Amino acid sequence: MTLKSITPFALAGLLVTASVGASPVPQAAQEQQAQKPDQKADDEMAGKVRDALKQNQLPAEASSRIDVAVKDGQVTLSGTVKTQQESDQAQQVAVGIAGSGKVVNSIEVKP
Repeated sequence: MTLKSITPFALAGLLVTASVGASPVPQAAQEQQAQKPDQKADDEMAGKVRDALKQNQLPAEASSRIDVAVKDGQVTLSGTVKTQQESDQAQQVAVGIAGSGKVVNSIEVKP
């Protein structure tokens, strides 16, 4: 297609589309781009909680059996530990990073 082959009507349509701020990026792609910063923040928080669990007083085997998931800033701990104290301690570590009310402790205690 050459510039000469574009009809005046088609050219007018392109100009109107450009002038009203229509984006060449599809809606789904725009929504996905908008979600990336939140996902990045969630991933960073999950990494901080995992690192803190490893550095804390928890036995190494306990911290390796705890899974950390973060969605929209809410931390969910899951997995298994041997004592309630380990579960409580993991929750305290996560609360120290995420804040009060933003941690769900779903860790199972299996002695």
